[in-house]
Amino acid sequence: AETHAPPPEGDEARYATSEYWSRRYAACDAGDVFEWFLSYEDLAPLLDPWLRRDASVLDLGCGASTLLCDLRDAGHAGRLVGVDIAAEAFAIVRDAADERDVELAR
Repeated sequence: AETHAPPPEGDEARYATSEYWSRRYAACDAGDVFEWFLSYEDLAPLLDPWLRRDASVLDLGCGASTLLCDLRDAGHAGRLVGVDIAAEAFAIVRDAADERDVELAR
């Protein structure tokens, strides 16, 4: 979908603007999660051996990712905080985050 398409080559500086991210996430529907890198399912074999179940996790630039919610579902009991520049991203994952005691901050 166009909402997930990166800026044209040579125009990557748009990623550094809050306007880009606000427009991008405003075009998404609630529940339209998007993992930029890998899902928790893909990352679990790498994270789980090293991440204590009571560790706090800070996800900078979390966007509309469910990584922290998935960590909570997998039994992580520590403080989980997602930070993003675009409040619109939080509208997409707010309900899931609230249900799992995942903090979202701007």
